[in-house]
Amino acid sequence: MELQHNTPPNPFVKTESTKESKKVEYKILANPETRERLKERMDRMVEHIFENDVDTVVFLDRSARPLAWMFQAMWKKKYGDEKKFPMPEIKFFNYGKATGGHSESVNGVLYEMDIMSPRSQTFRNDEFTRQDLDEKLDNSTNDEWFLTEDINDFWGEMFREGYTDEIREGENSYLSPERDKALTEFDEIIQTTKETYGHVFDDKKVLIIDELAQSGITQCGAHGIFSLAFPKAKTIASTAFLRDHSFIYGDSPKPKNLIPWLYEEGIASIIELPSQQILSAGLNERNFEKMKKELHERLKANIDDYLQLLNKVRSFLPSLKQFGRTEELSEVQNLLNAIEQFMKELRLMKTIDLDDKNIRDVVAKGSKITRLINEIIPFDYRLEHGMEIEEDMMAVNHVGSLGFCGEYQKIIKLANELHDIEKLTLSEMKTRSKHLREEIIQLAKED
Repeated sequence: MELQHNTPPNPFVKTESTKESKKVEYKILANPETRERLKERMDRMVEHIFENDVDTVVFLDRSARPLAWMFQAMWKKKYGDEKKFPMPEIKFFNYGKATGGHSESVNGVLYEMDIMSPRSQTFRNDEFTRQDLDEKLDNSTNDEWFLTEDINDFWGEMFREGYTDEIREGENSYLSPERDKALTEFDEIIQTTKETYGHVFDDKKVLIIDELAQSGITQCGAHGIFSLAFPKAKTIASTAFLRDHSFIYGDSPKPKNLIPWLYEEGIASIIELPSQQILSAGLNERNFEKMKKELHERLKANIDDYLQLLNKVRSFLPSLKQFGRTEELSEVQNLLNAIEQFMKELRLMKTIDLDDKNIRDVVAKGSKITRLINEIIPFDYRLEHGMEIEEDMMAVNHVGSLGFCGEYQKIIKLANELHDIEKLTLSEMKTRSKHLREEIIQLAKED
């Protein structure tokens, strides 16, 4: 499998797509204001990297990868002689794949425990205020980079020492089994990251670049992983290319006006394989088919987990009868059967096609099941007989509904992802990626 983590193709090597002088029409970067913002920001970033003698720049896959193309082109334009002004080495790191995405346990625990949560007052040393933190993270306008020593004293000490055992053994060791499991997974991520890159960052000034900071957790999470994995690096800093304030206040979740290629599958010339951590895979037929196959397998596994949850709820049914509610018992059985049928049909689909009404029906049915059980069976009895659904399977904000639980969310998210991917063709993705590369390099070269 072709893994994409080395320096990307140099845009100044004369290929069929770059040697022609014909001007490229801006289709993906069609908005003039967007182009101007991208160009102005990259110009400042290149200068700042040059002035700080950065040795290695790490772009976060997927959406920051096209910025590497622009970075190379603009560096060459500004500094020309690569022998006199050598370009920093370029690497890539897939933070979303490394942590399993923001909905998975590792990232969630890091966020909850204020290890790397930019929304937390305790994230920074005490002498810094929340306003200081916001300004520091808003580095798309002030060019200030986030440094490892900006993390609060306790976690900063952990990063400097390179051990997560402090969390378990120190005065802050208040971990539940779920959190302890997540920290073990975090240890595994650190080890995998070390093994993937070896010693390439030793004695180097490293800068990590995220394409767009919303909450800031991706940037800070990647920074924390690198701080732990590469203690021999001379310095590790991180920055966001742009900052989107609207997301924080609940507006646009996909600010395409800032990064037009954001979240688009294949446009960065790579594919994210579910089985592959840290590194992304090349955009080719073999990897494209492998991605779809692995996503289907993961969807089936998640459905199987959810069916186990339904079976656990079925074990509560005798208690409904015990408390003299046979009518509700029959209703809960029917609701469980209907949800199970939906899940089994989804599991058998070769091409995913979900109806929004069916998705909402499961939510409604799950909510009703949970409400009936909670109303009929006293809390003390449920607690004594182990009839509580585990927290990690409960609803967001602990609403207590099967329909809103984390397992169901993962299933629908995966199913929708598969639905979108199955509408794409490899040819379309390659064409879009080629267009973006040409447009972004042309933009970088413009005066």
